[in-house]
Amino acid sequence: FGPGAEYPYAPERKYTPCDASRDQLYALRDHLGFARNVVVQATCHGADNRAMIDALKFSGGKARGVATVKRSITDAELDAMHAAGVRGVRFNFVKRLVDFTPKDELNEIASRIARLSWHVVIYFEAVDLPELWDFFSGLP
Repeated sequence: FGPGAEYPYAPERKYTPCDASRDQLYALRDHLGFARNVVVQATCHGADNRAMIDALKFSGGKARGVATVKRSITDAELDAMHAAGVRGVRFNFVKRLVDFTPKDELNEIASRIARLSWHVVIYFEAVDLPELWDFFSGLP
């Protein structure tokens, strides 16, 4: 997360975490004995993926990323994320963490990342599965 002074948190965030730098992340990874890791874009940063991308670039090729993107993202921006190590996008349905994103926007994003062979990470609470099942089943 952050640090907030370098990578400001999104104004629409639902929480503000304590700063946790990329150095702390990789120190923990190394302490635990993991060779590689995945950095998932935190909702407190919204669709500003700079902190996550910075962490990937600092990883020495030992990390991959999962981004949060909006419909307005360009193909060039997606390509730059891919070059940095991003391999997926996160669709967050946890109502206490994010505001609603229209499903047609999410479908469009899923279609656009297919050319990169990225995956979609879905984050939701079990109680919402019946409402979301058809949408999940229809993702490419």
